[in-house]
Amino acid sequence: MENDTQFWERAQNYVLSRQSADSGFCFYRVWGVEESTAPDTYYAIAVLRFWGMAIPRSAELIRWLQSLQDDQGRYSSLTNASFGVRALSLLAAAPLCDPRPNLLNWATQGARTLSTARRCGTGSAASNCSACSPLLSPCPKSCVAALQRFCAAWRPPPEASAVTPT
Repeated sequence: MENDTQFWERAQNYVLSRQSADSGFCFYRVWGVEESTAPDTYYAIAVLRFWGMAIPRSAELIRWLQSLQDDQGRYSSLTNASFGVRALSLLAAAPLCDPRPNLLNWATQGARTLSTARRCGTGSAASNCSACSPLLSPCPKSCVAALQRFCAAWRPPPEASAVTPT
C-alpha cells in the first residue's frame, strides 16, 4: 500500500494533469476529446486551493473563465454562469460584465414560465403539455429562487481584477 505522501502526490499530479491547453480543466478525455468545462475548472481550482497549491497559468485561466461570458454579460448556460463566476471568485477575479442582469433575466423568464405552467388548462402535467413544455426550458422552480438569492448576494471580490481576454 502506498504511503500517504505518495497518495497525495499522485492526487495532486492527477488534478494538475487535467489542465487543458486553453488553461481550463477537463476531467474526462475520451477519443481525443478534451474540452474544458466551467464545473471541472471550478472543482480543480477549489481542490488546488484547499491543498494550498498555486493555480498554474492563473492569468490565462482567468481569461478563459471570462471568455465564457459574451460582451452583453450572457452565459451559454446557467451551469457556465454559476461555476464560472464562482471559479473567478476563487481566483480573486471578476467577470468582465456584471452577471446579475442576465441571471435575473433567466430567473424572471423562469418565474413567468412557472406561472404559465400552473395556469395550463390542458389538464396535463406541465412537462407533458405541448403548449407549456417549450416554456419550461429556461429554469425549474428551485433554480429561479437560487438565481434570485445569488443575484441579491453577489458582489465582486474586493481585490477582483478584470483581465481583458486577448
